Amino acid sequence: MNPVIDFTNLVAVLVWLAGLGAIVATNWLFGKLLAGFAWWNNLPKWVKYIVPPVFAVGIAFGSQYMLTQPDFLTTVSPYFATIVTILLGYFGSQSAHLRTKELAKPGVVINAVQSADKLQRSAVKHGFVPK
Repeated sequence: MNPVIDFTNLVAVLVWLAGLGAIVATNWLFGKLLAGFAWWNNLPKWVKYIVPPVFAVGIAFGSQYMLTQPDFLTTVSPYFATIVTILLGYFGSQSAHLRTKELAKPGVVINAVQSADKLQRSAVKHGFVPK
């Protein structure tokens, strides 16, 4: 079995979301996206314990249902690859932009240089590289 998902293929994405993908998508949504919002963090623990698995089941069932709708698949599939490619390109460029801005801060560059210097001294000390 090939574990690589073709995210430009609607049927492949729906099959993935109908199984393990539902858990992956839910973990990303609740772990990365909602964790940054105070209203989510202030909810009682039992709510944060129950809502993600229920949401994952909803994603899985919804994806499975969409797979049984040939009209939906026929209509949306031709546009899906274009939409996904545009979104991935946009979010990828934004991620790279944020990382570049973070690395441009003086303290970050100094810390990176200091870390490299410390690593070099450690390698020399333990005999991995000559003095």
